[in-house]
Amino acid sequence: MVLMKRWLALFLCPLLLFLFQLPSEAAELSGIWKYREGNSPYDEISDDSWIYSAIKDDPNWKEFPFPKQPPTENGERYIWLTTKLLPANNGKNTLYFTPVNQSFRVWINDQVIYEYGQMKYQPFGYGRRWHMILLPEFNTPAQLTLQLYSDSYREIGMFNDFELDTETEQVHRIFKSDLPRWLALPVALLMLMILAVYYFSPMAWKKLYVFGILFLLVMILWIVSTSSVRQFWLNQPVFWWFCTKILHYMMPLSINMVAYEVLEEHYRPNMRRILYGYMVFLVITLIEEIFGFSGMSRYIPLFYCMMICCQSAVCYWLLKSAKKGNSYSKAMLVSVASLLVFQIADGLGYMHFHNMDTAITPLGVYAFFIFVMRLLYDQLEGKQELETATEGWANEVTEEHEKSEIDPLTSCYNRRKYEEILARESRKSEPTGKKLSFILMDIDHFKHFNDTYGHDAGDLVLKNFSNCLRENLKGNRFLFRWGGEEFVILCPGDDLATAVNVANYLRRIVESSKLFDKQAVTCSIGVSTWHHGLGDNGEKLFQRADEALYRAKENGRNCVYQESWVF
Repeated sequence: MVLMKRWLALFLCPLLLFLFQLPSEAAELSGIWKYREGNSPYDEISDDSWIYSAIKDDPNWKEFPFPKQPPTENGERYIWLTTKLLPANNGKNTLYFTPVNQSFRVWINDQVIYEYGQMKYQPFGYGRRWHMILLPEFNTPAQLTLQLYSDSYREIGMFNDFELDTETEQVHRIFKSDLPRWLALPVALLMLMILAVYYFSPMAWKKLYVFGILFLLVMILWIVSTSSVRQFWLNQPVFWWFCTKILHYMMPLSINMVAYEVLEEHYRPNMRRILYGYMVFLVITLIEEIFGFSGMSRYIPLFYCMMICCQSAVCYWLLKSAKKGNSYSKAMLVSVASLLVFQIADGLGYMHFHNMDTAITPLGVYAFFIFVMRLLYDQLEGKQELETATEGWANEVTEEHEKSEIDPLTSCYNRRKYEEILARESRKSEPTGKKLSFILMDIDHFKHFNDTYGHDAGDLVLKNFSNCLRENLKGNRFLFRWGGEEFVILCPGDDLATAVNVANYLRRIVESSKLFDKQAVTCSIGVSTWHHGLGDNGEKLFQRADEALYRAKENGRNCVYQESWVF
C-alpha cells in the first residue's frame, strides 16, 4: 500500500498542476460575426461578388453568436462567415483554429491567404486538424471571410477553438491543449506493460487482464489520435479523425468489459445486454460512416444519452457489489464513474456548451490506475501468501505433518488438506465469480493389479501414477489422493472447458507413460465446476464429478466425461 501511495502522489502532482494552471490571455475576435448560406454563383476563387458583399455589409449576411454554429438549413454544405479585424497589436497576427471535417478558404479583404481541401465531397470527409495562419499586415480594419464546405451540415461552421494571438502563444496553445493527454499517456503505457507482464503469471486472472489491456489500448490510441502535437509528425487528419470516432464509441464498451468480469454472476445478464447494445450501436454507426452518411457524427447526441443511462446503471451495480465486500467492484466504480463524467464534459465541449479548449477524458486513466493497483496488490499478496505457505510447509515437514496432510504412499495431499484448500478457494472465488473446477480420476482395473501381481505392485502403480500427474500438472492446481485408486485435482481459475482439456492432457500422458512394466496403466476421469450464486458446495461438486466418472467407466474407460445437469 505504501508503494501504491507513492505512485499516486507521483502522478497526481502533474495532474494538479494542470487543473490549477493559470489561463493565458489572448486577443479576442470581438467584432460582429455574420454568415451566408450557399456557394457563390460560380465555384471559383476568381468570383469575388460575395466577398465584396461581405465588405459592404450586404443585408444577405445575417448575424449569429460566434462561436456557436450558424443556424443553417438542413442539408446545406456551403456556408460563409465574416467579421471585422482590427490592425494587429503587440504582434497578435496569427490566426489559430480547428475545424472538424471541413474544407475552407480564408480571405483578408479580397485576397485569399489560405485554403485547405478541394471544397467538394471527399469520401470520409476532411478529418480534424488545427490550422495556424499568419495574417498579412494591414493598417486599417480589414474584413476576415471564411468560405466553408462540409459533407455534414451538423459540423459545418463549427470550430473546436478560434483564436487570434502571437505566433509564440499559438504554439504554446497547441502544447497546453495536449497537457492532459501527455500526463495520461505515460501512466497508460506503464499500466499496459504491467498488465502484459503479469498476464503470464500462473495466478493471473486471464480474462480480466485481457479486458484491462484492451481498455488501455483504446485509451492510448484515442490519446494519440486526438493529440494536437501528433500533427507535427503524423499528419493524416482523415485517418486519425476516423480512428478518434471509432475509439470514442469503443471506450465505454471496453471499460464495461472489465466491469463485467469483476461483477458477480447475477449482474452479468444485464451487463451483457449493455455490452451488446454498445456493439450494435458501433456497428450501425460504422456502416453508415463507410457508406457516406456520417453516422458517427450524426448519432453523437444519441450516443451520449445512451452512455449516461447505461453507465449510470453499471455504476449502480458496481456500488451494490462493492457494498457486499467486492474490492474489485469498489475500485472499478471509481474508474467507470470518472470516465463517464469526463466523457460527458468533453461531449458538451464538442457540442459547444462550454469553451474549454482541451479534453479531460484522458484523465480517466488515473482513475483506472487505482483499479490496476488494487488488482496487482491482491495478486502480489496472494503470491506472497503462497510463497510463505510453501516455505512453511518445507520447514515443517515432520512425521505428524505427513500423517495429517500428506498421503505417506504417494506424497499427495490427503482429503483433510483438500477440505482446507477447497474452503479457502471457494471463499476467494464466490465474491468475484472466479472459476473453480474439480477433476476426479480413477485408475482403470486397479484391483486386477493387486490380485494378479500383489499389493506391492499395486503400491508401485499408485506411486508412479501420482508422480506422473505431479510432474505434468501446471499452474495453480492442487493434487490430492482421495482414497484407494482415486485422485482429485482442484483447479482454481479454470472453467469447465479448461479443466476438461487439462484432464484429457493428463489422461494421454498416463496412457503413453510406462508406469508398470507388465501392463499398461490407464485412467477414467470425471470433471465438474463450481456454479456461483446457486448454492453450490463441495459435496455437490464431488457428486457431479463422480457421476461423470461413472459414465466414463460405463463407456469403455480411459476417457473423460464432464458434468451434465441443470440446477
